[in-house]
Amino acid sequence: MALNQQPVFAGTANSGKAVIAAANTARDGSGTLVTLITAGVNGGRLDWIKWTSAQATAAALSGSIVARIWITDAAFANPALLCEGVITSLTASNTAIGANGVFDFVNGIYFNSTGVITNIGINGGVIIDPSKLVCVTQSVYAGVQDRMSITSKYGDFTK
Repeated sequence: MALNQQPVFAGTANSGKAVIAAANTARDGSGTLVTLITAGVNGGRLDWIKWTSAQATAAALSGSIVARIWITDAAFANPALLCEGVITSLTASNTAIGANGVFDFVNGIYFNSTGVITNIGINGGVIIDPSKLVCVTQSVYAGVQDRMSITSKYGDFTK
């Protein structure tokens, strides 16, 4: 097997977007997982994922929400919980941001809009195997006030 002689960088942007409009309280990968990213045939690197409240009118979340990130195969048969973080309820307005949370895999931290910073123990980006899925869930969805938009920075490796 030949060794890489050059550094490997993401060659094709494949950043995911999703909207979560249903709760999944399971911590074992059961229930509905929302696909954020499908890795390409050579795999790729995930740098960050951000949850942002996305309700039509300003409202506080129903309460704190646990955001979870999963990696699984294309059949959703073998989900693994990558990490989780708490998004604290805030009310958005024309002068204040709404609730959000960011998993920063480059610097190894999770932080939310209330200033809570947690070490998640993953630094330098997450390498995603070829054709694997990165999925997301949230623990609470009582109505449109809990609607969340999820975005990411991810790139596929190319040969």
